[in-house]
Amino acid sequence: MLAWSLEAAFDAAWPALKTAPAGDWLCKSAPGVSRRSNSANPMGAHARLAGRTVEAIEAVYAKWGQPAYVRLPSLLDEAPDRLLEGRGYTAEGLSLTLIGPLAPPPPGQAELSPLPSPEWLAALNRINGRDDDRSRVFDEALARIDAPAAYAGVRREGQLVAGAYAVVFDGWLCLEAVATDPAWRGRGLAGEAAAALMGWGAAEGARAVGLQVQADNAAAIGLYRRLGIDRELYRYHYRKAPQS
Repeated sequence: MLAWSLEAAFDAAWPALKTAPAGDWLCKSAPGVSRRSNSANPMGAHARLAGRTVEAIEAVYAKWGQPAYVRLPSLLDEAPDRLLEGRGYTAEGLSLTLIGPLAPPPPGQAELSPLPSPEWLAALNRINGRDDDRSRVFDEALARIDAPAAYAGVRREGQLVAGAYAVVFDGWLCLEAVATDPAWRGRGLAGEAAAALMGWGAAEGARAVGLQVQADNAAAIGLYRRLGIDRELYRYHYRKAPQS
C-alpha cells in the first residue's frame, strides 16, 4: 500500500498530456519528456497483462504515432515481464524508487516559488537541452499539476543554473526534475534546490520524500543519499515494443 500510494503521488507530480486505458493499464503520452509519461503503467496491484491487452496498448500508441513502452514496477509479479519478452519487447531504463525522511533545510540561497516562472521554465529546459517542441510539452505538463507544488532555483552570476520542483500528495513530497547546468555541476547547487524543497514539503505536512532515478546515474544517487534519501522502496524498468 505504501508503494502504490507513492505511485499515485508520482502521477500527480508529473501529469501526462493524454491518457487512455487498456485493460488494467493506463497509456500515457507527453512526447519527448520522459519514458514514465510515455508508457503504459499498471493501475494498481491487481493489474494483469494478457496478449489482448498488449495489442490494445500497441493500438493506442500507434494511434498517437509513438513507440509502445510498458512500465513494469517490481511491485508486480514476473508474468507481465515474461509475456513482453516473449513478444520481442526489449528491456531498458532500470530505475530506483528512493524514499527518505524530511528535515529542515541547511542554510542556502535557493529561490522558491509556488508557480514555475517563465525564467525557471526556460532555465530547466535549457539545462536539459530540450528543443522548442519538448519545451512546450514540459511546460504544459507542469501547468496541469493541481496538487500543492513548489519550484526551486539556484542563481549564480545573475542566472538560474540549478533547479527542481516538488509536489505534495497523500503525505508524500515527490521530488522531480533535479538538474544543474553542466558548467556549475559538482558544487552542491542541485542539493541546495532539493533541500529547500524538502523543507517546504515538511512545512506543507508531507511525512516523507520520494523520487525516482535511473539505476546507472551514480552522481544523482550520491546526491540523494547525502540528503538522506537512501531507502530503496521498489524498482521498475521498461519494455519497448519491437520495431515494425
